[in-house]
Amino acid sequence: MLGVVVGLLVLAPAPRPFAEERLLLDRRLETLRRILPDGASPATDEKHLRDLAEEAQLGQIEVRGCSADESGTSGVVSCELRALGGYDQVERFFRRAALSHFQ
Repeated sequence: MLGVVVGLLVLAPAPRPFAEERLLLDRRLETLRRILPDGASPATDEKHLRDLAEEAQLGQIEVRGCSADESGTSGVVSCELRALGGYDQVERFFRRAALSHFQ
């Protein structure tokens, strides 16, 4: 048993130097900075929410009250959505919403 543990320790990769880890982290953060928006965009979020509802084939879609609430480094956009649909359409909407960037 001891031989297995020693063998695993020998085969374990050596840790990266701090400078290399820092460079990888900086690259990942820069990628996120490019992907994420600079701030809240209620109009864009309203359109995205409406598009999700239309793709789920909901009827009589009303999206109102998209407002941005920002505090410090985080922000939340609250929207009110009213629509009609059966169980399948509602489930489809929430499935698409869960997979979208709109979280």
